[in-house]
Amino acid sequence: MCRLIDKTIEEVRSIALRLRPGILDNLGLVAALEWYTADFERRTEMACVFDHKRVPVIDDSIATAAYRIA
Repeated sequence: MCRLIDKTIEEVRSIALRLRPGILDNLGLVAALEWYTADFERRTEMACVFDHKRVPVIDDSIATAAYRIA
């Protein structure tokens, strides 16, 4: 039972982190999406490429929405 609880807590923390990582606030949308694609590859073992050009500085709420859509 304790292992199941620990695993559940770990999964909830992971989901919360993926919904709004601190890197989004600290380094911006591009860095957060780079982190997310690397994390996605690690979790799924599927190749994922994040290709970007010049991304303008945007409002925090828009950055959060764009991150979550991705």
